[in-house]
Amino acid sequence: MSNLNQRVIKGLYLTNTSRTQQELMLASKTEDSYILKSIAENPNCPSDVLSKLSFNDSAYVRHATARNPHLHTDDLDRLGNETDFDISSAALKNPNLSLDSLKDNLRSNDKSIRYKSYQNPHVSIEQMIQAIDGNDFNVICSIASNTSVPAYLLAKLSKSVCARVRGNVASNTSTPPEVLFCLASEKCSTISKSVINNPSSPVEALERIAKDGVNVAREYLCEALDLPLSVLSILINDHKHFVRLKAIENRGASTRLLLQGANDISESVRKATARKYNITEECTNILAADNSMLVRVNLAQNPFINMNIAIKMLDARCKNTNTALLNNPNCSAKIMKRLEPKYKLKIDARHRLNKAQITRKLLEPGVDSAELFVESTFVKPRKLGHMAA
Repeated sequence: MSNLNQRVIKGLYLTNTSRTQQELMLASKTEDSYILKSIAENPNCPSDVLSKLSFNDSAYVRHATARNPHLHTDDLDRLGNETDFDISSAALKNPNLSLDSLKDNLRSNDKSIRYKSYQNPHVSIEQMIQAIDGNDFNVICSIASNTSVPAYLLAKLSKSVCARVRGNVASNTSTPPEVLFCLASEKCSTISKSVINNPSSPVEALERIAKDGVNVAREYLCEALDLPLSVLSILINDHKHFVRLKAIENRGASTRLLLQGANDISESVRKATARKYNITEECTNILAADNSMLVRVNLAQNPFINMNIAIKMLDARCKNTNTALLNNPNCSAKIMKRLEPKYKLKIDARHRLNKAQITRKLLEPGVDSAELFVESTFVKPRKLGHMAA
């Protein structure tokens, strides 16, 4: 096992909360900053070890130490004055920060310190209301991203004239679903993206963006993981072809949606459908008879298609499709026998194929041999499939 893998495994081991304080204390004697960072992230780390790590030369170690809720208040006050923004932010947001230090930081003349301090979970509701009434948008933006803000204040901030404030409310995981639904109607792509990325967003909010969102937001929505099928169903019927293309490429696209993609008017959408790993036989039959050569070539290169259907794609007039079938790693011996007398398998310089591996893969039970003709010269992609001289 490589030294890097050993460090990663040891780091994950020390981050686990089941590690004892004695184990962490012994492991902290190393000078490896990655190991020390993992120790500092463990909430079971002894306070004296944390105090020592807060003086470490590595900014990554000090940042992990500043985030630990068991770090002593004196060390937090010192790290809060660091010039490094990430370290000072982590220290000022730490719930273990003393209330006296927090009050002083909230009244600081430094805008940066006030911004970080208002994200601390111990800021009282009275202090938040007073800051909101003060019309300091820098502070209001900070409050909008604080997860301890009550729901009624977040609802009030969601109607702010400042788009940055509304964007922070949209990304706040404590924002109520009904507020997120209202923010989904925003025509600002940044706010829409925040709603999409928020794990608290209801399905109705995502459906609203899919229907009425701006182009950039709808395209961004298509790339979201674990997207509900109801949202994908709206996006696959979008009037913009690039949105439908992204919807088809989403890993959650069902076979019913793939059938719509196979019949789409846009060639790029049909090409994306032809490349899908979960393509059905019905979609394969439709795309195999497609008028576009590029769609048929993409289908012929798909290793998940049914090769019995692929035989129907053999066409002496379309050399590119035939060559794509030959390059398919799951190409059957039956296709090989039909094509090899006419074509030499030309290998693109960007996709070198191993002759021995392909030969072994193509050998099937009952077949004595499957010779593979490989032309040694490299050709450009557009020349693939040309007749052998």
